[in-house]
Amino acid sequence: MKNKVLLLMLGILLLPIISSINITECNQQNIININQSGNYELQNDFSCALGIEVSNIELNCNGYTIDGSFSNGGQGIIVYGGYLINYSNINIKNCILKNWNPWNPGLSAGIWLQHLTNGVIENITIIDNNIGLVLDTTTNITIKNSKISNNYDGILFLEKDNYYNEFNYLNNNYFNNNDLNLIWSPYTGDIYKNSFNNFNNSLIGNYWAKPDGTGFSQTCEDLDINGICDSPYIINENNTDYLPIKDIIFPSINILTEERNYSYNENVLLNISTEDNYGIKNIWYDIRNETFNYTSPIILNLSRNQTHTIKVFAK
Repeated sequence: MKNKVLLLMLGILLLPIISSINITECNQQNIININQSGNYELQNDFSCALGIEVSNIELNCNGYTIDGSFSNGGQGIIVYGGYLINYSNINIKNCILKNWNPWNPGLSAGIWLQHLTNGVIENITIIDNNIGLVLDTTTNITIKNSKISNNYDGILFLEKDNYYNEFNYLNNNYFNNNDLNLIWSPYTGDIYKNSFNNFNNSLIGNYWAKPDGTGFSQTCEDLDINGICDSPYIINENNTDYLPIKDIIFPSINILTEERNYSYNENVLLNISTEDNYGIKNIWYDIRNETFNYTSPIILNLSRNQTHTIKVFAK
């Protein structure tokens, strides 16, 4: 389990925007093509696809949703590579993609990357699609800090004609999909002999769940309670997550002690309630720079006539 920590971060980030797009309605083809390098930002939700057909793109969705509910298109975001066309340096962040599951489900996905080298997919939520993300002949793509959940399949590694997905990096992602979190679909050959990808960095891997609660991260042991499974998750013979995440949910802590002004030298009943999906192993509290274990409600005598701060922790 993890200690419950409250962090307050304030900051201002100013970035020059070379180009920007503000989609208010889709065209008749239900796709907006980006064919000029630059930085792009979404300014609203919309329900048509984005097609990228150029290198050197920064796409920031600013938390807006690309929704396929009313579109006949197959992909929310697609990079149009091909056998003789290879793109590079495309970064996509802060997007929500959902409902890309039209009448031809085999071709539908939240994001589809074709023949792409060097790119980052970061802070993306991909939910309720046929396939969450398709890697179609990619190299050196980093996928991190993202949620790929409630799709039929999570990520499809699509490989054909001796073109493979190699040396991609996936870490700190949440996977929980209806069929498979990862699927390989070679047209020819045995991709396990050719496809190597990295499913963790030096600190953390990914969270592997299943809707029925039997996912690797949901069932693995974490005896040292560091939030990382004690054993690696072997995906296939060439791909392993060596640092799979065990617990990504902070425990719930409620202080049930009556909140009011207490009289000088009055006894105070410290009553704490905690809850966690995987159980609570230890509760403690700090008061006046001293630390005490908590096992049951306890009487505190706060004899000093001052404001007392009590910090409660659980793991």
